[in-house]
Amino acid sequence: MRRRNSSQRCQSRGFFAGECGATPDGHGRLRGLYFLSKAPAHAVKPISTTSAVPRLLRNALAYVDEREAAARALGAAGDLIGAVPCHILEFAKDPDVVGVLAVT
Repeated sequence: MRRRNSSQRCQSRGFFAGECGATPDGHGRLRGLYFLSKAPAHAVKPISTTSAVPRLLRNALAYVDEREAAARALGAAGDLIGAVPCHILEFAKDPDVVGVLAVT
């Protein structure tokens, strides 16, 4: 993740995606964060920034052993979450979940 020209950008490295084959390296504007949750049906539910910060930090690798490092990690998480919409993506064990995402 990087901030560029007032928008959050993300970059990914290629990986092997099963039967789809290898994917190329890529980058683009970050449009939102989706926190996954198993459920009986597919749904996308917006969440508040206060709910999103701990969810993001649970998935971040940050070794925090001093006050300044903790402040930087919390600040970076708050900046990212404040810059893009955050949602919980509830999904059933069904590939049709892609239909609830605004992906083109």
